[in-house]
Amino acid sequence: MQVSQPTISEHLRVLTQAGFLKPKRIKQWTFYKRDEVKIKALKRAMMACI
Repeated sequence: MQVSQPTISEHLRVLTQAGFLKPKRIKQWTFYKRDEVKIKALKRAMMACI
């Protein structure tokens, strides 16, 4: 993928602020885990709109 590191960081920040990712910091690294409950709720809400 041809996506810059700042662009990826911004996307991760937005997804974290929205509650779809949970960050875990270990030393200088940040690992992200999906919040499946929030993602499923978003899917249900989107499906209800179509």
